[in-house]
Amino acid sequence: MRSEQRSLAEKELPPQGLCRIWPVAALLVGHRSTSGYAPSSRLAQAKFGATNVIVVMFMTTKPVDWGDAVKKRLLSTKGEPLVFAEWRRVMFLHYQVEPSVVRAQLPPSFGLELHQGRAIVSLVVLTMRRFRANPAAPFWAQLLAAVSEERFLNLRTYVRHDDEPGAFFFWSWLSRPWGLPLPIGPLGLTCDFARSEYHHEHENGGLWGVVRGRATCGRFAYCGHIEPRQSFGPCSAGSLAEFALERFSGYFWHRGAGRVFRAWHPPWLQAPIEVEVEDDSLVVRAFPWFADTRFVEAHYASGFDEVWIGRPHRLPAPALRLGAPNIIRVQSSSPPHIHPWQH
Repeated sequence: MRSEQRSLAEKELPPQGLCRIWPVAALLVGHRSTSGYAPSSRLAQAKFGATNVIVVMFMTTKPVDWGDAVKKRLLSTKGEPLVFAEWRRVMFLHYQVEPSVVRAQLPPSFGLELHQGRAIVSLVVLTMRRFRANPAAPFWAQLLAAVSEERFLNLRTYVRHDDEPGAFFFWSWLSRPWGLPLPIGPLGLTCDFARSEYHHEHENGGLWGVVRGRATCGRFAYCGHIEPRQSFGPCSAGSLAEFALERFSGYFWHRGAGRVFRAWHPPWLQAPIEVEVEDDSLVVRAFPWFADTRFVEAHYASGFDEVWIGRPHRLPAPALRLGAPNIIRVQSSSPPHIHPWQH
């Protein structure tokens, strides 16, 4: 168990229905399924020799508003978005780690983005509510409306695929729907079901929660504080908050290929918080390299009434030459152009 603290200034469904709903819920947060991309508690982790690092330096004094470009890209694909949902009372805990540590966990087709020369991995505590399917979505997506609430704990880092920045999801712990005993990694997805309890009452200043894994899998427990009258604002330009929060593409690896899902929501309104991680054994036992990370800061956001969430799409096969360096440095007075993807 590691204990760290940092202060910052500033209705039941039939069984056949579950096989459709929960893989979709899992894909919404990103998952991988190859043997090299699973936690050590299940399979050995792969090591990739290729260097693939992106250093991003935006020369701007204003927060970047990705809204219009992101929305156009999402809507450029027929049938998108797949579902709408509320995102509520979200906590982001950010950790620094040497780039080589994270690079070894990623497929070589993804470029690792750095913030101030360090790789960032984040644990995101999130509650989704009121799933509503797009009227044009398939029938099975309509069944998501039966889910009143789903709680997530995600482990992710920050990458770029071609010209599209996003978050790469290593693993997710999902709350168990209706208390059902569901298997680890349903349909090969890299997720597990856990007992989660979140009490994010920013109105009263209290933030705490615990996620308990199966048997010997450990737990993740934290407590934090936020001023009851704390105001929430946009991420400052160039800040770690902007780097980590303003991501609208989610990458993962599934059935031997990279996948992406895209989302749209307004810019995050957030605030820095004080937080103490009391127990991270759930994460360390699944990913031993996480023990080498260093906690740096945390942010809290009340969330959104409506987030547009797209369906997962398979990425084109990479043109990367394995073993060759793939180092990209981006210096610009504006964010890189976002290209619509063809599927």
